[in-house]
Amino acid sequence: MFDTAIYDQIDFDETSAFVGLSISVSDNVTLSEDVSIIDYNIIFPTSGLVSYYKLDGNSTDAVGTNNGTDTAITYVAGKINQAASFDGSTSEITTPMVSGTVFTYSAWLNTDWTPVGRQTIIDTGNDTWSTGLGFTIQFDGTNITIIHSPGWISSTVVPSANTWLTPANTWHLVTVTYDGTTARCYIDGVLRGSLAIAIIGGSSNGTIIGLRGDGTDYWQGIYDEAGYWSRVLTTTEVLSLYNTGTGLQYPFLNINVDDSI
Repeated sequence: MFDTAIYDQIDFDETSAFVGLSISVSDNVTLSEDVSIIDYNIIFPTSGLVSYYKLDGNSTDAVGTNNGTDTAITYVAGKINQAASFDGSTSEITTPMVSGTVFTYSAWLNTDWTPVGRQTIIDTGNDTWSTGLGFTIQFDGTNITIIHSPGWISSTVVPSANTWLTPANTWHLVTVTYDGTTARCYIDGVLRGSLAIAIIGGSSNGTIIGLRGDGTDYWQGIYDEAGYWSRVLTTTEVLSLYNTGTGLQYPFLNINVDDSI
């Protein structure tokens, strides 16, 4: 049956044979008089979406104006269409996106999952990394960690994350949420770890994808469908982004029809 979610806008303006719908609407759903629906699962996790990078040949922000600047990035076949390939030594994408203290960050990642040393997924403290504000999400070959202010403490959110990040050179969706008190990390739509931490303040000078703010811990691998929300996505929304392993690309329209009734 239908699973309620957050909606932004959908228009149904063609005659349909579907009947019977129970939905939860946050913004705008328009149905013509000739349309009725049966058992739709429509997911629109766009509320609070600040920036989204499809990485289809460039790092243009598909939502806002926080367009990226590529350094040593090549574009290859991705999880959905194309993806950005990072060489592990010089590649990075810098953006003017400013982070906050409540957020969700999600991206599809592909690497050998056994790196020597730490690899940076995203860094939002690049303005004054050693003493400043923000956070850095990393994978160290075993764990997923968040380095955070104050004091830039490294906290392990998912111990033994490599248990779920297998086999080598395969795609996995990594999603981290923070509600001001607790960080939670989902791997492929499933909550795998949580930790109470303090992140004091957000970055004031942009965000780096694939590199720590002090110029170390490069990401090596492929990167796709990166999104940043200024709110915590629900478990249902995170799972919808995974979409049974197929993934969803902004604007996140997923309609499943059960016409068996």
